[in-house]
Amino acid sequence: MIFLSTPGSFIAALESMYTLNEQGMIVVAVGLIGVFLILLLFFVTIILIQKSVGAFENVKKNAEQKRLNKQKKHSV
Repeated sequence: MIFLSTPGSFIAALESMYTLNEQGMIVVAVGLIGVFLILLLFFVTIILIQKSVGAFENVKKNAEQKRLNKQKKHSV
């Protein structure tokens, strides 16, 4: 295993261990993984926002219903 103390030594290790085509494939693979992770984060964020807005609307609806029930009890 190669000891990689600095980013420069990591790049030097890649240059010496892999051909240019292999280095290109590594860059493409890392790039695709990065794009996938960013899209995953984006969609998870959208789902969480939708769920929190839905929960807030439910709380608001329940509070309104309780208020209306109290008004009905007091008016009878």
